[in-house]
Amino acid sequence: MPPYDPTTIAQLSAAAVVALIAIAVGLQTILKNWKSTTAEGSLLQMMHSELERMSSQNSALSSAIGKLQTELITLSNQLTALTLENRKLQSEVSSLNQEISRLHSMMTDREVTQW
Repeated sequence: MPPYDPTTIAQLSAAAVVALIAIAVGLQTILKNWKSTTAEGSLLQMMHSELERMSSQNSALSSAIGKLQTELITLSNQLTALTLENRKLQSEVSSLNQEISRLHSMMTDREVTQW
């Protein structure tokens, strides 16, 4: 059996301890990075899902706004038509009031001439 040199054994032991520490630190770094990557991936997936949900909501809102704008145009056209009809009716009422006033004055003039 070859004789063992105490310095060689000490050097080998020190190298083994340093290697174990390096392996532990390396594993710890890999685990930390893996957890970080997993968390980032999860966050990105959540953000992607939220963007898809918001996109569908945006499409629905856009469609509803389009329908409301169409209804608003229709109501505006109806209001314009009603406004014109109201003006015509006011003109007719004014004409009728003038006719009533004229007839009233004619009747008053006849009554005065009869007496």
